[in-house]
Amino acid sequence: MDIDTTLRMIFERSPAAQAAAAECIQAIEVDVALGEIARLYAIVANQALDDPKADWTPAERVEIASHLHVKPVRDATVIVRMTGAEKAQLRAEAAAAGMKKLSEYARLRLIGPR
Repeated sequence: MDIDTTLRMIFERSPAAQAAAAECIQAIEVDVALGEIARLYAIVANQALDDPKADWTPAERVEIASHLHVKPVRDATVIVRMTGAEKAQLRAEAAAAGMKKLSEYARLRLIGPR
C-alpha cells in the first residue's frame, strides 16, 4: 500500500488523526517537500496508532508504521560566517571525528546525533 492509500485509510477510520491526515494528503497533492511530508506523516501515524476508536489489525499497524521510515530530505541551508582559521579548526575536528563532510560534522555539533 502506498502512503496516499494509507493516509486515506487513516482518514476514514481514525477520528483522532482525521484532520492531520487531511493536511498530509493535501501536502502530497501540492508537492510539498518530502521532509515536511515525513514530518506531517509522523504526526498522523502517532495519532492514528494511539486512537482508541480506530480498531487497527496487526497488519494495518505494520502498514501505518512502515511509512515512518521515509528518510527526510535535507532541503534547508544555514549559512554560518566564520574566519578562515575557525573553518580550518572545524575541518580538523571533523576529520578527527572520522567525518569527511564538514556539513555532517556541523549538523552533529549543532543538532546532536539522530
